[in-house]
Amino acid sequence: MAVISELGSYGIYGTQQLGVMLGVGAETVVLVLLLLAVHGSLQGTLGSLASPARVVRAMGLFLIIVSGLLAVALHMSAGAVEVLFAPAFLFKWALVALVLLLHLAERWSDSWGVIEGVAGGSWYALFLVHILAPATTWGNLIMLYVAWTVCFGVLWASALFFMKRTLPVPAMPPR
Repeated sequence: MAVISELGSYGIYGTQQLGVMLGVGAETVVLVLLLLAVHGSLQGTLGSLASPARVVRAMGLFLIIVSGLLAVALHMSAGAVEVLFAPAFLFKWALVALVLLLHLAERWSDSWGVIEGVAGGSWYALFLVHILAPATTWGNLIMLYVAWTVCFGVLWASALFFMKRTLPVPAMPPR
């Protein structure tokens, strides 16, 4: 029975890992496409290019949520309820809820630069919490998330600013 439980936990963790990789990778593609759109390099093709990445991001979210619920059930059945109330575990669920809300909100919002910037920072924070999963306090988690979000926000705003095309880009010389 212990072997089945251990194999189940590896399957759950592997599924979560796959979901995080799909979500972070897809969010990165969306961010790069948005920067190219701001630069003017896509010329109206952003929606058709970003749509598949958003589908992959949704698949990643689905895998994270389903495997997370299975992890909760596994911990409860094993009597390891204290794991469910660890700050890193709860904070990870808060980040999952945030990226889900941002994923849904981008459909109805005109301020895509802000939403995608917050979503990108939150996806990368989720990746870090998932990989590192420290035994830490709420204060440390919140402080690190705020610091990370501010740093990422500055980088994202800078990227948006510098990608705006203000001068004509010279044509490539013929070969």
